[in-house]
Amino acid sequence: MRDISLLAVAIGMVLSRIIRRGDASPAPFGLLYPVLIFGATILISILFSQYRDISLPLSAYVSIGFLFFFAVQDIAGMPSAFRRMFITLSLVVFLLGLDGIYQYWMGQSLLTGSSLFAGRVKGSLPHPNDLALIPILLPFSITLLLQERSRVVKGLILISILLAFVTVILSQSRNAWFGLAIGLGVFLFHKKTQKAIIVFACIILILFSAALYFDLGNVQQRLNTLMNITSETRIGIYLVAVEMFKESPVLGKGLFTFGEFYLPYIEKIQLPQGYTPEIAIIPWAHNLYLEILAERGLIGFAGFIAPIIAMGAILRKFVRQQTGSQEKMFAFGLTASLLTFLCMGLFDLTFLKDWVLLIFLLLAAMIARLPMLTSSFSET
Repeated sequence: MRDISLLAVAIGMVLSRIIRRGDASPAPFGLLYPVLIFGATILISILFSQYRDISLPLSAYVSIGFLFFFAVQDIAGMPSAFRRMFITLSLVVFLLGLDGIYQYWMGQSLLTGSSLFAGRVKGSLPHPNDLALIPILLPFSITLLLQERSRVVKGLILISILLAFVTVILSQSRNAWFGLAIGLGVFLFHKKTQKAIIVFACIILILFSAALYFDLGNVQQRLNTLMNITSETRIGIYLVAVEMFKESPVLGKGLFTFGEFYLPYIEKIQLPQGYTPEIAIIPWAHNLYLEILAERGLIGFAGFIAPIIAMGAILRKFVRQQTGSQEKMFAFGLTASLLTFLCMGLFDLTFLKDWVLLIFLLLAAMIARLPMLTSSFSET
């Protein structure tokens, strides 16, 4: 049902571009070739997959993601619409934060009624680690907070940010904790935001210290796992991904096939002394870059890097501006979100989860649209 809804929305948006009223030609799509290269390497990985019968069904939603890329650009064609995208994503942050807090106190999600996951907050998402979505989207809320003039609106946004902070802490997702630090850290490089980010950092430190002292959400145990390397299951997972890449460095083993190789490989590779691997079905490599190298090889990795380089070139242009222009503030928010995504990819994100691909293409679409709105931003 979710996929059908996404497909219907995306198709509707693209059709609206075709039948748009008026004689004005729609703005051309940005980052078209880098994103098409990214998509082409996915297709190559499916075609050459050693388990094509697995790769093809699991990649059914990928086409929706690329349709979403074009649809978002069409929506964000005007400064007012671009701003509404920030508002919409900030609302998502608010709902995720509220849902997480409600689940912690009441034992079930406010939105779906789902229960806690082994004592960890997950809201209405499938797994607590999926709350990595909050740090990725949080820069949109911070950007709006710093631009709003109304005290009421500022207060509402601040409340939603605080809810998101607490939900991330209670999720026990170490990757999400890391993402919060990265996202906030980017804003420290913007003179207008330095004081506000220092305040946010202090608030997080107080909240985290309280959670640690009272052991809310089992924070103490999650921190202890960082100190004991032999209990960190990701080590074996990473080594399997490296072995897969070594065997198929050019094309990889095939899109979304890591789960098929983990158990056979974990039994034959050399593991660190004293390390106990996890013997279970592990669907992804818990490192986006190793996953791409293992499943799609160097060709797939090059296809992934292409849009990232293109996005970085666009953002660099606006972030380096000397003036405190409005587009520079939006560029900082997008930069913080993209860097958070890329850094969190070191520890858990996977394109096997549809929301990860959608967020990546969402950021690509909004960054692609930013240069085309420069003159309009300056006029507002």
